[in-house]
Amino acid sequence: MSFLRVNELLERDISLRGINIEKYQKPASDDAIFRTVDALKKNSHTVEVVNGRYDALAAIKKFIPEGASVLNAASTTLAEIGFVSHLKMQSKWRNLHAEILAVTDQAKQAELRRKVGGTADYFVSSVNAITEDGEIVVVDWSGTRTGPIVSSPGKVVIVVGANKLVPTYRDAKRRTKKMSLPFESARSRIAYGMMGVTGSQNNNFGALLAVCTCPPSIAPPSPHIE
Repeated sequence: MSFLRVNELLERDISLRGINIEKYQKPASDDAIFRTVDALKKNSHTVEVVNGRYDALAAIKKFIPEGASVLNAASTTLAEIGFVSHLKMQSKWRNLHAEILAVTDQAKQAELRRKVGGTADYFVSSVNAITEDGEIVVVDWSGTRTGPIVSSPGKVVIVVGANKLVPTYRDAKRRTKKMSLPFESARSRIAYGMMGVTGSQNNNFGALLAVCTCPPSIAPPSPHIE
C-alpha cells in the first residue's frame, strides 16, 4: 500500500475533490483532547499525549521493550510519524510484519499471518476515530486491524492524530464513511494500478465497525460490531 499524504491523493484522484478536507483534518481543541483522554483512562487505557510526530515515535520506542515481537497494521499515520521505516531498520524488536511479507506465496503468507499475528507481544496501529466517550472506532476491509485490536494476546498500541478525535459515535461513523473510506479506496486504486476504476467499484471498506472500550491486555474486550 502506498502511503500518500492527503494532498498527494487529492492531486492524483479527482473523485476526492468534493470532500470537505478541512472539516475532517482539523485538530480537536485542547478541551476535547482532555475529555477524550479522561474517558480513555476511565476505560482503563494508558494514554500519553505528545506534541507531534517525532515525540509520538519516541514514545513508542520507549514503551516497547527490547526483545519484544512487534506486528504493525498498514497505516498512513504510522508511516508519517516514522514508525514504519524505523521498524524496518531497527534490531531491538522482532519485526513480525517483515517476516510475514517475506513469504511470497499468498496462501502461506495468509497462514503465517494467522499464526504469527496472534502471538505478537505488541500490535501497533491507528484507528479511524476516537470519541470523547472513549470509544475506539476501527473499520477494516481485511480484518488485519480489527482482529488484533479486539483480541490480541499482547498489548495494543494505538496512535492517532488530534484530527481523529470526534464528539460522538455518530460523528465517528460519519468521519469513517466521508473521509476514511474514499481516501483509503484511493490509496488502493493507486497502489494496485486501478486508476481507471471508480471509487464505487473499488471501495476498500468492509461492513465491520468495531468499537472497543477496554484494552485486551487488561480485560476481555467488549467490542460492538456492526
